[in-house]
Amino acid sequence: MPLTQAQRDHFLEHGWIKIPNAISKPIIDEWTKNVWVRLGWDEHDKATWEEEYVKMPRHREIPVQEFAPSAWEAMCEIVGGEDKVDPVRERYHGDQFIINFGSDYWDTHESPPPQELRGWHHDNDWYRQFLDSSGNALTIVHCFTDVPPRGGGTWLAEDGIEAIVKYLYGHPDGLDPPFEKILYTHIKDCRKFVQVEAKAGDTFILHGLLPHTHGVNHLHFARIITNPHVNMVDPFNLNRSDGNYTLCEQVILRALGRESVPEYKPTRERKRRVLSRWSANPGMYSL
Repeated sequence: MPLTQAQRDHFLEHGWIKIPNAISKPIIDEWTKNVWVRLGWDEHDKATWEEEYVKMPRHREIPVQEFAPSAWEAMCEIVGGEDKVDPVRERYHGDQFIINFGSDYWDTHESPPPQELRGWHHDNDWYRQFLDSSGNALTIVHCFTDVPPRGGGTWLAEDGIEAIVKYLYGHPDGLDPPFEKILYTHIKDCRKFVQVEAKAGDTFILHGLLPHTHGVNHLHFARIITNPHVNMVDPFNLNRSDGNYTLCEQVILRALGRESVPEYKPTRERKRRVLSRWSANPGMYSL
């Protein structure tokens, strides 16, 4: 089903949308039934929970259009069509769970305001970032458990996109990761924050430049999500003669207060990271 006008408007204004019930309950049940075996912890004895925040390897995966068909349809619409999406990279979504357990400490202590949280970022540690880079056009958050208030939901800085976009516009030479000391110093001045709240099966679709970080889990339970991405074949086109921009492109232009940026041209080659090295990447990103 196509996005409603309200959903399109929400993505443009806030940089994200939620697709309810995107993942079927049988998939959630099957993929999470052995999570405690994988962890080697006792679900009912929190003294065995050795870490507050755990990222797990992937054991299972299926094509994203089978995993979350309604969310996949929305992703494709936001980037301009399925033919614009990289046919290989991250086309399977799996059970590489990110689990926020909370801790005894957060049972009795309040978390700092979002401006003071650590770890603000947008998901790119593998390619040279330009204004028109689309290697990570969308960041996806699949919820495998309910995420109630105070339950460790991801924080989003909705007004954080603008400063990132303006920095990248002013630096056509691009920026190589890591970005932490450059692109996110403005978060302390942001004012429009929202924390993810969800039911198991919901999917959140974020613009790739929307800064986010994990929240504190005061409820001390296993909040389980995954965090894949949508990668595109070609860079964003921010100077379309017909003005028919994708939603992703519109978010960037809106942040600049522009209808197009014909003058913007990257001044260095596009590169991607392969293990610990950089390599030229003139065309499609590969695995």
